[in-house]
Amino acid sequence: MSSVLSAQLKSQAYKIWYLQLLGVLAVSALSFIWGWQSAYSVLVGGFVQLLPAWVLIQFGFKHAGARAAKKIVQNFFFGEFLKIFLTIILFVIVFKYIPVSIGFLFIGFGASLLMFWIAPVIVKRKPLND
Repeated sequence: MSSVLSAQLKSQAYKIWYLQLLGVLAVSALSFIWGWQSAYSVLVGGFVQLLPAWVLIQFGFKHAGARAAKKIVQNFFFGEFLKIFLTIILFVIVFKYIPVSIGFLFIGFGASLLMFWIAPVIVKRKPLND
């Protein structure tokens, strides 16, 4: 039962992640009106949020079940730490080495975060079959 629940939750996390990706791609396509640099900057900003979120999904759903509760919590804390750390590192790399439009970069980052809050309304959890 616990592995079924874990698989279902991981599947939902991936669905939310994919919706975030679609949101960033849509905003990037819209920002192409202002030129390729704007669209590219939106994609980079979305990537700065999406890559660390993917890492969190990998760590957060590594274990399942009541016996693994302590390990689950540890993995989520470690995954969240990595998410924040990677976000900082990616922003530093982008600001230092990648020529982007800063405004559009943050629009892409914000679009991904906004989709994180909207996506759970779209992806509703199905009840488990007993």
